[in-house]
Amino acid sequence: MKRISTLIILLAAGSIVSGCSSTEQTAENMAAQRERCRVFGYYEGSRDFADCMMKLSMQQSELRQQTFDTIWSSARNSGPVIINNRK
Repeated sequence: MKRISTLIILLAAGSIVSGCSSTEQTAENMAAQRERCRVFGYYEGSRDFADCMMKLSMQQSELRQQTFDTIWSSARNSGPVIINNRK
């Protein structure tokens, strides 16, 4: 039970830190992760399922951070970056 609580906290923290994902996108990502873990053969509510969800969430967070780092690095070298039509 403690692992599931930890998973929920990690997922919530990831959503808060991302700042770029809307609640709807986060829900869609969670649903996709849930489906992937089911396809892998894990049963929802099991420890293995929770581990699968956590690993997928961490991979997504790492990818998000790499993307941010790439954008930030490019911005330093090429002037202003326009995101959502704002400088």
